[in-house]
Amino acid sequence: MELETDLNLLSQELERRTQQGKKHGRERRLSQIWGFLALHSERTQLLLDHRLGRLRHNVELWFRSDLPAVYLASSGESTHWEAAGLALAHNAQSQRLFQQITGRPAEEVSRDVFLATEVPLSKIDRAFREYQRRFAAMSDLADRILGWRDALEYYVDLFSASDLAAFRTPRQISLSSLDSGIIDELARGLQQATLDLRGALAAEYPGGLSEFHWMPRNDPQVAGLIQLELEAAEAG
Repeated sequence: MELETDLNLLSQELERRTQQGKKHGRERRLSQIWGFLALHSERTQLLLDHRLGRLRHNVELWFRSDLPAVYLASSGESTHWEAAGLALAHNAQSQRLFQQITGRPAEEVSRDVFLATEVPLSKIDRAFREYQRRFAAMSDLADRILGWRDALEYYVDLFSASDLAAFRTPRQISLSSLDSGIIDELARGLQQATLDLRGALAAEYPGGLSEFHWMPRNDPQVAGLIQLELEAAEAG
């Protein structure tokens, strides 16, 4: 909550044009943008860790229950694509932003280098707005995936619970307590939302996927598979 509050306050401040002296106003604005980028990076990492943590919960739940394979398959695929979308959008747009503002790759940019840029403030503002707009487009698609996955998870968890105390607790779940048709319907919605994000990623980053490092960390097989599927989607 504190992180979200700080980000919202910085966003509001950045939306207001400073009326102070030119030099002081410029340094203040660059400092605010740098602070926003640092907080936004932290927030994105927290989101990724949360998504992968929920996937681990779903895997454990599936192995303990007799839920259909589509539950695990759709949960796993959607989570990995959502993580890839968020991380790729964050890293790619950060790289573009730092390149436009400093002329250097992101790994070479420190706070001092960022604040010392001679790029006109109008160009900095345009680059920052582009960063926000492009990340938001992917984030919105990822949120649709999250919405469908929430619906699937909560249906299975809530409607199989004997009482509210059992809701969201690790336990064995029997398919006999649920409607398999509803599970299939929710899984199809989740799969379509995942396909929408895959298509958007292939359209947004044609030919440049190998240049970016992105999640899921410590899972090179999954990361490699997703990259191959993205590149295949581009070719198609």
